[in-house]
Amino acid sequence: MGLYSYILITLSVLILVFLIISAKRKLIKRKGAKRLIWIFAITAVIVMALIVVLFPNLSSIKTTGEYAFASCTVNLEDKSRLEGFRHDGSFRKLSVLVYYPDTTDIAKNSCPLIVFSHGGISVSTNNES
Repeated sequence: MGLYSYILITLSVLILVFLIISAKRKLIKRKGAKRLIWIFAITAVIVMALIVVLFPNLSSIKTTGEYAFASCTVNLEDKSRLEGFRHDGSFRKLSVLVYYPDTTDIAKNSCPLIVFSHGGISVSTNNES
């Protein structure tokens, strides 16, 4: 979780504590002002909670190891199958992210092939680390 998430959670807790204390000690006398403050505070807490949940800090994890790598995107087209989600007669297309060793120390064609599918509802870089 990022620093901004902790700040928003702390602000939410402080707002809730303020609401509880002001209600118990009856700090706000006017009913209209009290209602307006409650609506604003509860809305702010809900918005901050949604921000923390919907926009988490998903920064990349630094890769480690002794071998450097490079990557490229390869776009493939299967001319034996029509695209099922389009009705324009186009062929099935697949975009593949390929990682490979970025060194001359490894003999040509000596690395194993690893195929990893990230699943249907995620993006290809979800499991990059």
